[in-house]
Amino acid sequence: MLLFKGEGVTVVIRLSHIGVFHLLALLGLYLPTVHADLMDAEKAEEIAKKAFAEKYLDFTGDKNVMGKITSVDGKVKLTGNKTRFNGDDGVSYKSDLTYHDFSFTTDDQANNQQQGNQAKKTPRSLQPFVSEHGGISEGGGSSILERTVYQEFDKFSKQEENDDAKKRKEEEKTGIKYRGIFKITTKEIFEDPKAKANNQGNSQNPNSKNDKEKDKVERLELREETAKAVKKIGDDSAETIFQAARDKENRDDPNALPNELLLYDAAAKATNSMWNAGMANLYQRRIFKGLNDSSFFDPPKLSEESPDCSTWEKQQQEKLAKLNQQERQDRQKEFELMKKGCEQMSKMPFNAVDPRYEAQPDNPKVEVLKERGPEKEDPFARDLRVRLELMSQAGKDISEIQTNWKYEDQDQRVELKNNNETVNQTLAEQLESYNKQLEDAKAAYEEVAQEAPSVFNSKEDPTKYKIEPGTRSVMEINQRPAQGYNDFGVDASKLAEPSTARNYEELIKNVK
Repeated sequence: MLLFKGEGVTVVIRLSHIGVFHLLALLGLYLPTVHADLMDAEKAEEIAKKAFAEKYLDFTGDKNVMGKITSVDGKVKLTGNKTRFNGDDGVSYKSDLTYHDFSFTTDDQANNQQQGNQAKKTPRSLQPFVSEHGGISEGGGSSILERTVYQEFDKFSKQEENDDAKKRKEEEKTGIKYRGIFKITTKEIFEDPKAKANNQGNSQNPNSKNDKEKDKVERLELREETAKAVKKIGDDSAETIFQAARDKENRDDPNALPNELLLYDAAAKATNSMWNAGMANLYQRRIFKGLNDSSFFDPPKLSEESPDCSTWEKQQQEKLAKLNQQERQDRQKEFELMKKGCEQMSKMPFNAVDPRYEAQPDNPKVEVLKERGPEKEDPFARDLRVRLELMSQAGKDISEIQTNWKYEDQDQRVELKNNNETVNQTLAEQLESYNKQLEDAKAAYEEVAQEAPSVFNSKEDPTKYKIEPGTRSVMEINQRPAQGYNDFGVDASKLAEPSTARNYEELIKNVK
């Protein structure tokens, strides 16, 4: 079993069933011969194909199965897309996990409109990743996830208004504080080893760092109560997927087995959606933070509604058009630099570490986009980047990733449930378990062949399907098995997700 966990949703898939077809063939040798009309067999096959095609169409219509409603030939049957990054562009089958968010601070439109009717206006802002849609009703177009997170933010923000100086002092002492939906842990960490090595031998330099000088680094996680509420929504939404994958007459029976091919399909779509959402949030925050240095031009607030740099450019050109000629000329160069910056940052690789524009030492008037390294990387951007790096190389140890935060072993463990047993495993441990099962399967093959060589002499080597840690992405692993679809006459390639985007520019092209 391979599991990947994202905000609010857990995707579990079985990687392979090597040897199933050989086992069926072996069992067939011990069954009495059945004479059947060839026409009956062909008719049964056609009935099975038609039944699967109907079930697939119905399954993709479930509100929590990511992506468009499609037929087995890959044709879209309804307009709308539930995964424009992480949304559903307003169609009626809105997912519980639909989340229109910003990775930076935004105005709380719903709250501010209410406050506007009062004598005293008290505008407030939303924390990054709190959806402004959460302030409106379900009938107004919000999802249960958006409303839940917004309500959590609202509740804890009001509690914080009454915080006293004693509590603030205690927070400073422990290095842990709570703000809105986030638990913020602050650690004093020595400068990174690479920089420290460069400073060795320069101890006489008063400007160099020493062991007594530490950098404070933050990590923001969902506070415990909010994480619990979000997890429940993920668990509930996952159950609708299992129900949709069962036969109609058994949908509410927890003991009924769901169709495995449909679960593969859901896993592939959910994994692709998590990758796209993470990519979008990472780059939108990078661009906003990296270009937020203008007194006139609004920093690029890229989002689902205006996802690319050209949208921002049009908005700013409207502002320029309202200026007189001299003012436009004065601002034009600044505009061109920000436009270029947005476009260049969209093309940076996702694993670039804190890309920023910095002045050239020999020419301060010229700024160049380069990686600053982990030392001052924004905590939100860092965690998004690390998650994407782990997804791109399944099983890679988190300690191998360049970062200014020392992640704990538990940060890369996820909860797995198998019947009544619950374990916490890393992706590497899951792959190890999977590879061990392949070795066991090979041994079983060899044992059967040795005991009954006349009836079973397969040369199949299940261990050829081994997956070594760090060699494949989670998106590659969580793909639909072609053989299973071929048995129903379905070309699995027609159902495949777009190729995995490696930067924001590619992501925009994929979802248009």
